[in-house]
Amino acid sequence: MMLHKLHTMKYFPLVTTLFLCSALISQAFQAVDSAQTVSSDGSYADTAQAIAYAIGKSQNGWVVTVGAPGGSYTWTNGLVIGLANSITIQGADPVNRPTILFTGPVRSGIYVSTQNNFLFLKDFIFNVATNGPAANVLDVDGNGVCFRISNCELLNSSTGIGTGTAFGLQVGSINSTHQSGPYGVVDHCQFFFPDGTVYNYVNVFANGCADGWCWTQPMTWGSTNSVVIESCGFSKPHAAPLAGLVEAMGGARLTIRYNNITNIPESVHGINSGAKSSTLQVEMYENNWMLNDTSFTMSYLYLQRGGTGVIWSNNVAETSFWNLGGVCQFWVECAATKLWQSEHCSSQLLYPGDYPATEQVGQGVVNGAAGSVPVYAWGNNFPGTTYGNFMLGEESSDAPFIQQGRDIYTNSVMPNYTPLIFPHPLVTSGGSVSTNGAGTTLGSGAVVPPSNLEAHPPATNP
Repeated sequence: MMLHKLHTMKYFPLVTTLFLCSALISQAFQAVDSAQTVSSDGSYADTAQAIAYAIGKSQNGWVVTVGAPGGSYTWTNGLVIGLANSITIQGADPVNRPTILFTGPVRSGIYVSTQNNFLFLKDFIFNVATNGPAANVLDVDGNGVCFRISNCELLNSSTGIGTGTAFGLQVGSINSTHQSGPYGVVDHCQFFFPDGTVYNYVNVFANGCADGWCWTQPMTWGSTNSVVIESCGFSKPHAAPLAGLVEAMGGARLTIRYNNITNIPESVHGINSGAKSSTLQVEMYENNWMLNDTSFTMSYLYLQRGGTGVIWSNNVAETSFWNLGGVCQFWVECAATKLWQSEHCSSQLLYPGDYPATEQVGQGVVNGAAGSVPVYAWGNNFPGTTYGNFMLGEESSDAPFIQQGRDIYTNSVMPNYTPLIFPHPLVTSGGSVSTNGAGTTLGSGAVVPPSNLEAHPPATNP
C-alpha cells in the first residue's frame, strides 16, 4: 500500500523580469505590435526575450508563438515568467507541435505566476532529460480563474522521484495570501510517462491554506472555481509503481472528467498526510479507465483521505480479475493503527470521542467552518475485485469514522448537485474572452478571464 509523503513546498513567484542579461543576447524574435504578436526561434534565450517583450507591453491579448512546426529545442535553464498582462504562449503548429526538451538542474521546466492575469498555454510537446528539472515539468501559480493549458503532451517526469516531488504539472502553492484559486482547465492534453517514475501526473495546492483559510470558503460544486482536468489522456504501461493521476492537498478543489486513463489511480491527501489541510472537494465523473497490466495488481483505483466529493458515471474495464485489488478506498489515517505512526499524527484517534476527525472524509465547509458534507457515489461501472468496490476505512480502527448514510453514500445522487457545463467555458470560448457573454476576441486569440469566470464562490452553502 502506498503512503504518500508530505510534498516539499515550492518557491514563490518571482518578478516579471525574465532575465537581467537579455540585453546582452542578440534578438531573433519577430514582433508585430499592431497585431500584438511575437514569434521566437524556439531557443531558450530567444523565447524568454519574446515573452519578456510581450509582457513589457502591458497589454492584454499578446500571442507569443514558439519555434517552428515539428521543431525540437533543448532548454538547459528553467523559464520563470511573471505575468503583468494576460497572454497566450503557443507552439508553432497545433498538429505538428514543437518539442521542448528540458535538461539541467532546475526546479521546474516552466514556472508561471499568473497573479491577476490569464495564461493560455497550448500546442507543445514537453520532454525531460535524465538530468532534467528536479520537481515539476510545468508549474502554474496565481489566483482566481487564471489559466488554460491545452493540446500539450508531457513525456517522462521530472527527476525528483526520490524526494516525492516529481510532478508533470503542479498548480498552486501553500501560502497565507487568502486568495481563492488558482483555478483553470487542462484540456486535450496527453500525459505519458512510460518509465513510471513520476510521483504525480498533476499535483494541486490551493492558496491561503497555511492557516486553514481554504477550509472556510463555501463549497463550489459545478463551478469554474476548480482545477478542471477534462478530455485528457493519461497512460502508463505498468500499474506499479503507483503514481497519482491528480494528487491534491491543502484545500484543493478538483474536477476530473471525460478522461481516458490507463493503469493509473486517482488519490488525494488528508490533513495528516498532506500540506496543512486536507483536499476539500473532488468531482470525478465520466472517466474511462483501462487496466491491462497483468504483471502488477493496482491496490486501488481511487483513494480519498480527507474532504468530500462526488464520484459518478465512471467506467472501469480490466483485462484480468487480478488487475485491481479494490476500487474506492476511504481512510482516516490517524485512526488507523497501521498508518498513524508513519504519518503526521501525535496520537491515534479513537471513535467515538474523536469523531469527526479534523477535515476527514465526509467533511466540507458549512457556514464558514468544517462540517458534514458527505461523499456521494452513483452510477459507476466498476469491475469485480478482491476487496470490493468500496472500502470504508483502511482497517477496523478507522472504519467507524466513515459510515454509510452519514459520511458517505455509495449509491445515491448528491442532492441539488449540478455539474459544470461541458466543455469548460474556457474551451468553448475557443480563445475568446467575454465580459457580457457575447464572446469578444482580443488580439489574435489570447484569453483573459471572462467576468463570469472570476472567482466568486456562491453565497449559500449546499
